[in-house]
Amino acid sequence: MKLNQKQVAKIFKEERNQTFIGDEKKFQKYIVERIDEICKNLGLPNIKYIETQKVIEVADIKIIPDIYIVHKGGTGTIFEVKCSNDKNGHTSANEQVKAIGQLLLYRNVVKMTRNNFPLVYMVSDKIFNRTLSAFYENNLPIGLIEIQNDRVFVPRNIV
Repeated sequence: MKLNQKQVAKIFKEERNQTFIGDEKKFQKYIVERIDEICKNLGLPNIKYIETQKVIEVADIKIIPDIYIVHKGGTGTIFEVKCSNDKNGHTSANEQVKAIGQLLLYRNVVKMTRNNFPLVYMVSDKIFNRTLSAFYENNLPIGLIEIQNDRVFVPRNIV
């Protein structure tokens, strides 16, 4: 279902209806366990293999994407995982905005080392309005995905 900007803003203001119990590593594992279904629903090609926390280096730049998928046909997708921090709620939005910069860097490094631009997504249990605001008037090549137990919400998809 496609939503307009007003509907998206309303959803972002909602409290989470499911709270993920656990840290970012557990949330990443939760996503990896469901990655086939996520990729299928995003219309991505079948998965050839998955790398998690694998170091990719070029020159003096080293990156460690949370989840890097190589699809059949050679294309790639990177998922940067951010999990809300209930103890310090204000840090969660800041971490998501920092992830935008990480994903732009990851995309360029993978292009330099593997000769293709991967699709890049930031995945969280709650996408904050501050995060979405970074995309206004910018044409960033990054998709956003909010995953809660009862829904997968993609407020901005790049595919």
